[in-house]
Amino acid sequence: MGGGGGGGGGPRVRVPAPHSHPPPSPLSLSLSHTHKHKADQLAAEDGISAEVIDLRTLLPWDRATVEASVSRTGRLVVSHEAPVTSGFGAEVAAAIAARCFLRLEAPPVRVCGWDTPFPGVLEAAYLPTQARVVGEVRRVVNF
Repeated sequence: MGGGGGGGGGPRVRVPAPHSHPPPSPLSLSLSHTHKHKADQLAAEDGISAEVIDLRTLLPWDRATVEASVSRTGRLVVSHEAPVTSGFGAEVAAAIAARCFLRLEAPPVRVCGWDTPFPGVLEAAYLPTQARVVGEVRRVVNF
């Protein structure tokens, strides 16, 4: 599980399915499917190959798929729209850190909404942006 360089190609988008195992890639992104095209850009610009896992349900959530991905990649970036504090990403990060601690090459990272109330008119400023996701991906890969 060395290095942060890519294994070529773009991101692998994963929708959890029982008994499916994609080829290895050096980064796991969890929860947000909305940043897939930014993952394509990372692959092209930085040579970072990302595995995007789109969790379709929060209860139950597919721990096995995320754990298998993190076991292969050594990294986890969780993105969702809820606030970072008490958001579901905290559960994912905690569960994966507990199960994959010795296989992690960087601490799990959450890219989420800000911890502040916001008026709907400012939603675009509140939600995690592609730039924030990309910045955290680069930071985790270069940890």
